Amino acid sequence: MEEARPIYFPEPTVPDLNWGRYQDSGRELDWLDRSTLTQAIRIREFLNRSLGELPVDAGANLAHRLRHDPPFNRVFFEMIVGRFLQVLGATVEHQPVGVGGVNVDWRATFPGGVVYVEATSPTYNQDAALERRRREALLGVIERQTPAGWWVAPRRLPELGTNEARRGFRRAVRSLFATLPDPAGYSIDNRLTLEARTEHGALVLEVWPGDPKQSPIAFASMGAHRDDSTIRVSIAAKAKRHQARGFPGEPVLLAIDGPFGGPDVIDYDVALLGHSTMHLGLDLEFERYSFTADGALAKQRHAEYAGVLGFTRVGMFGAIDPILIHHPRYEGTLPDELGPLRHRILEAGGIRDVAALRTGMIDAIGFPVAVDDDD
Repeated sequence: MEEARPIYFPEPTVPDLNWGRYQDSGRELDWLDRSTLTQAIRIREFLNRSLGELPVDAGANLAHRLRHDPPFNRVFFEMIVGRFLQVLGATVEHQPVGVGGVNVDWRATFPGGVVYVEATSPTYNQDAALERRRREALLGVIERQTPAGWWVAPRRLPELGTNEARRGFRRAVRSLFATLPDPAGYSIDNRLTLEARTEHGALVLEVWPGDPKQSPIAFASMGAHRDDSTIRVSIAAKAKRHQARGFPGEPVLLAIDGPFGGPDVIDYDVALLGHSTMHLGLDLEFERYSFTADGALAKQRHAEYAGVLGFTRVGMFGAIDPILIHHPRYEGTLPDELGPLRHRILEAGGIRDVAALRTGMIDAIGFPVAVDDDD
């Protein structure tokens, strides 16, 4: 008789239909623990099932760290890597210990061989994330203060950061909404502009009548930023080499997290292998392409890692199969079960792309289906 899987994320006993986020800075699981919305139910089921599929010690360790060892996404990605190795056909062991007491996250034993995998989640675009959280806090104030029957589009937000400043911001928002005229005659094409000057800058809102079913925020900018994904991948490839040295003679892969807004295939190429340059003549006519092997793996003299599993678009509701970027100086072999993945291999003239033999393999993990509302 099959043993019942542990329930790491139990269902709440008190109905709570308020919306929230399963991830929030410093309070990752507050909403998930209390919400009885379909979305939260599906996420809890997914986490319980995924942790239950892993070895018991691994599931318990990861469940504890999801609650007590933030950030959430770092532990979540470690779980996803372990489950993906299982989907490929491996029996996994969590945190195997190597020479000198060094460990990595997974030992994957395939019929075709063994590979060790270390998972890492770089912090991408930190400045943009801080700006997004700042704006989200201000949008939350606007959302809560917007009168029923109105849509609002924030066009300009003041530069606020402290709780003191936000109290003044709340007063400004209330004052703007307290003077709203009769909605007759206004529409999305004939929007009303509200403006207040604060000591931290101008607040400009556009509003028009309507019947929002959930949030009254119609649209809002979350700020512009310069993508630092390439730099972060390169740093991760350099920083994790000491763990691979703890398993001499064994194939070790570095799995790098790639969330929405993180690295894509080109970012991994440039960070790890090198970049292409297009050359134009004086008449701006195309002359040639050249390739410079200046990526982090290409510049390393020794291959501590056999390569990198570059993940993209990883999130609670899905991911794309990782790409296997080979270390140019690795001379060993990898299990055949990794063959169906897409491969990127550095050669004399550039990067050779080996297309995946199968796609959508990661979907077998069984990600929850996202819903927009609770039916």
